[in-house]
Formats: sequence, C-alpha cells, structure tokens
Amino acid sequence: MTEAESRMEALLDKRIAESEARMEALLDKRIAELKTYVEALIDKRIAELKTYVEALIDKRIAELKTYVEALIDKRIVQLKTYVEALIDKSIVQLKIYVEALIADKIKESENILLEEIDRTQGNLESKIRLINENTEELRQYYKITKLENDSTAILLKMIDAISKKVEDLEKKIA
Repeated sequence: MTEAESRMEALLDKRIAESEARMEALLDKRIAELKTYVEALIDKRIAELKTYVEALIDKRIAELKTYVEALIDKRIVQLKTYVEALIDKSIVQLKIYVEALIADKIKESENILLEEIDRTQGNLESKIRLINENTEELRQYYKITKLENDSTAILLKMIDAISKKVEDLEKKIA
C-alpha cells in the first residue's frame, strides 16, 4: 500500500468517524426533543383531563345536591300533607314508608353517579386512545428519520468511494 493510499484511507476513516459522530449527536438530540415533547404533551393532557374531571365531578355533585335538596323539599311537603291527612295511621307504617323512599332516592343517586363515572371513563379511554395514536405517529416519524439518516450515511460512503476512484483515475491519467 502506498503512502498516498494510506493517507486516503486515514482521511476516509476520519470522515466516516466524523459523519457517524454527527449522526449520533443529531439522533440523540432528536430523541431528546421527542421525549421532552411527548412528556410535556402527556403532562398537559393529564392536567387538562384532571381539571376536566374535577370540574365535571364538582358540577355533577352540585347538580345532585340541588336535585336531592329539591327532591327532599318536595318529598317533605308531600309527606307533611300525607301525615296530616292520615294522622290516625301508625308511626311504624310511616317510618317504613319514609325509609323506603329515602332508600329509593339513594339508589337513584348512586345510579346517576355510576352512569357519570361510566361516561367519564369512556371519555378518559377515548383520550388515552388518542394519546396512543399520537405516540404511534411519533414512532413512525422516528423510524423514517432513522432510515433517512442511514441512507445519508450510505450515500456519503458511496460518494467517498467514488471520490477515491476518481482520484485514482486522475493519478493514472496524469
């Protein structure tokens, strides 16, 4: 091997090493940016979801409280009228009636809460599905970027090889 060929090989090795280092640095930077972006997006979505769920629960509790208060007020008025009209009935019968009525309303309230929890769970699952889809898109982007980087590295190697051949031909011609 001639000295010129050794120098060319050393220069080629140096350029390849520099190219690989640049590619690795660029890839590390892109991965770090992507990670930061995804983490920020997830944190933002979780915060939004938390705020949404808290507001929804507060709203539903306020609605339920208003509903229960109105219902209790309504039932008290009905009960008062009923008790005044039927004062001669026994206290035991009245106690059984009131307990059954309250139990029904509690069951109804529980059903309303369970339905709201189911609806909220459905919303959360939809948002998680959307986040998963976004994550998959980011993975695809990463794969495309990696393929582009690999292609660029191959092209650089080919260019260097062609340059070497051209130089060899120039030397032979000269």
